[in-house]
Amino acid sequence: MIIDPNQLETGLRFFAEAVETSAELRVEFEASRKAFFVDHDPSLGTEEERSRAARRHLEWFLFERESRYAGGLPAQELLAGWRERAAAEAPELLERESAWLATHAGVFEVTSVEAGVGAWLHDVAGMGEFPVQDAAGSKVYREGDLIVGRLYPTDEIRYTISPAAAFYRNPQLLEALRRDLAKHRDASDQRVLRLAQIELERMFWSGPGSIAPVDPVGDARAYLLEEGLDRRTVDGIFARLTAAPFEADSVVHGADDALAEIMSALAFDTELDLEAARRHLYYAWAALAGPKPARHESAGREVDVRTAMEEFDEDRARGLSVEESFAELERRLGLSDVEDDDEDAPAPDFPGAVAAIVEEYLWETAAKGAPEDEGSTEQLRVLGRFAEPIGVFENLGARDLLVFASWWVLEHDVLRDEEDACKMLDALERFSRWAETEQEVTLFTDFAAQLGALRETLPRAVRAKGRHAIAAGDDTGELYEFVAATGDGRAVVRDQSGEEPTLKLGPLAQELATGDLLRARRDANDALAVYCVYPPEAAELSRGLGKSSR
Repeated sequence: MIIDPNQLETGLRFFAEAVETSAELRVEFEASRKAFFVDHDPSLGTEEERSRAARRHLEWFLFERESRYAGGLPAQELLAGWRERAAAEAPELLERESAWLATHAGVFEVTSVEAGVGAWLHDVAGMGEFPVQDAAGSKVYREGDLIVGRLYPTDEIRYTISPAAAFYRNPQLLEALRRDLAKHRDASDQRVLRLAQIELERMFWSGPGSIAPVDPVGDARAYLLEEGLDRRTVDGIFARLTAAPFEADSVVHGADDALAEIMSALAFDTELDLEAARRHLYYAWAALAGPKPARHESAGREVDVRTAMEEFDEDRARGLSVEESFAELERRLGLSDVEDDDEDAPAPDFPGAVAAIVEEYLWETAAKGAPEDEGSTEQLRVLGRFAEPIGVFENLGARDLLVFASWWVLEHDVLRDEEDACKMLDALERFSRWAETEQEVTLFTDFAAQLGALRETLPRAVRAKGRHAIAAGDDTGELYEFVAATGDGRAVVRDQSGEEPTLKLGPLAQELATGDLLRARRDANDALAVYCVYPPEAAELSRGLGKSSR
């Protein structure tokens, strides 16, 4: 079934209204505007521009931004309620819910146009090809045009473009993107990158109306203190920045320098908004070192060759080279030059790298005539979302796959039944075998034994959870290991202290096997209210296993 643009908007509206009905998410959504529009003020634009900016912010909040309240991506956490509303008001949407879960943003080059049908788009960073259904656009598009924004899959192979996306016919901009990405790939030996929507916002929509700090150092110090850091810690941060050289010609700051060290410490020790903190500290560091960093004027409007060259001339008149005029663009891309002779330098980190490799796998298998079916495609894309924090694909390991398959999919209701569990494990095997062959990472070799065991245990856990688990609400419960059933709906379980009480489990006791894990709460009558069931393979992860998302 193909989802048309109107149905896509209906599905998105259901998500947006669910955010509005949650007091916690609504507050979080409103607060996130500052982070998303950190370099510009969308209220200064036209009504249409404001509407598109609001749509881009909503898309980012739903599909890319981890929610502290929800413990994951809001779209995933709201999915159960979304399904209920869709079933009542627009049941046809249920057949294509992956359209919202598998959406992704990027910069896409038009590589071919089919009149009256649409176009093929090439992901400039991710290197995938996407057929877009857009009869109206096919009358306008030319090869080499750029589309910046979000794609939604409308069926197994075709996509549609978000109405908030931008369109450019600018050969200079395309060439700059190609050059910068090629330079990064040569330096880091990474073929596939992913551009986050918040970075696209800064690359293409900041400009006139941009918010620049008047007192960078004072603003940064005040921000850190207001967010709860003690004065001694803040003084230490600025002492570190003052002592470290600021490379004005560097393409990116915060990849392998003093700012990176500081951001790593803040990410580990605090709950700061890291994007806001990074921006404050970047400008403060530049101010401590001397002249403020050069800024690239807006790329957020359609620019022809003449306009682009006029902007280059303005940059050069201020003493900047052509390369320097793109420094801000490159910074927002998150690219970094890596010295070839520095083999110990860490690879640049690109959250979403796993999702990009998943897309490459799906594209290659489809091109070879053996595409994954819709269900398996969605499951693999969910793996990409789970692994969002992993910035280098080679860092994806067997333990990550074990966390995903034995815990995360159960906590997030990814699997509907035993058949779903088997399909997911089959898809993981195909993907890990392909990764081992094409990406030279030993995923299948390292995960094969656990994968084989999960084929026996995961379907049982999914079935037991589906039949007997109840909603936990705010109670995260405690972990219990099932030891043996004793009859009359009772069972011996092992709690985290090592004690083995006999508790009431009801019919669930007859469906479990020794070693299965339960997240549950024991009541005053020695009965267990079970919130989730995990296979025995999750036992090695049990320390720190809980409700919160990875």
